[in-house]
Amino acid sequence: MMEIILGESFDDYKKSSHHGSSALYDFGTMSRGDWRRKHVTAPYSSDVSKSKPITLGSALDTLVTEPAAFDDKWAKKPAAFSADAWVEALEEIKAAGPIAREAIAILADGSTPLYQVTLRGELEGVKVQDRPDVWIDTAASADHGPADITDIKYTSKIESEDDGVTAWERGFTGAREWFQTGLRFALAKAITGQTPTIRNLLVEQGTTSPRALVVEIPLMILEAAERDALARLREIKAAVDDPHGFKDPVRFRELRLPAWVMSKLALLC
Repeated sequence: MMEIILGESFDDYKKSSHHGSSALYDFGTMSRGDWRRKHVTAPYSSDVSKSKPITLGSALDTLVTEPAAFDDKWAKKPAAFSADAWVEALEEIKAAGPIAREAIAILADGSTPLYQVTLRGELEGVKVQDRPDVWIDTAASADHGPADITDIKYTSKIESEDDGVTAWERGFTGAREWFQTGLRFALAKAITGQTPTIRNLLVEQGTTSPRALVVEIPLMILEAAERDALARLREIKAAVDDPHGFKDPVRFRELRLPAWVMSKLALLC
């Protein structure tokens, strides 16, 4: 069943057995055994330590999507920061909040944005889920209209380089965001029956005078990301269905040498 869930806590979202974009990305970067331990058998803990970038992004997400909970949730210094560094980071985050909300208000254009919406369903025989920061739906009924989805990215990589491409965009296809985008696009299409608009709101990090850049992802790129996400889900399904699918195989073969080495050896013989 495909569904949109409102009001689900992040802890409940993470406890779900459905796979998110991290599972899709990790399947291509980890051994099968490690992937299974991380995404299938490992118990969920809400006390997992977070890196500085993840902590900063989570804090800004809270400020924008759950402002009433911000002070209680982030009053305690996170483990990744010294006391002084966290005071400075909080000042920057609180400066970033208003420009992020302004950008969302412009995108909503009078509609009421929904925050931290859970998308959940089954694709290619695998149970999957996604949790976009902002979901704008102009349909005032249970029959959803075309989704307008925006994710907030708190990043220092907002400045365009000589070719007009930001560092964030340059790393887009090789990062988890690629599979996140493809999975999000596929789920939103399946739920609404219509083609969604997907954007990323880049908010500048490391300053109390931040800029924001809204990056809309073209349909051609969305479809390419969707193809890769669905292909990865088929790989996961095949591994799940195979009794040996999560065992890393032992392989045997003869030694292989680069062509230049083989040429040099041939001259010596």
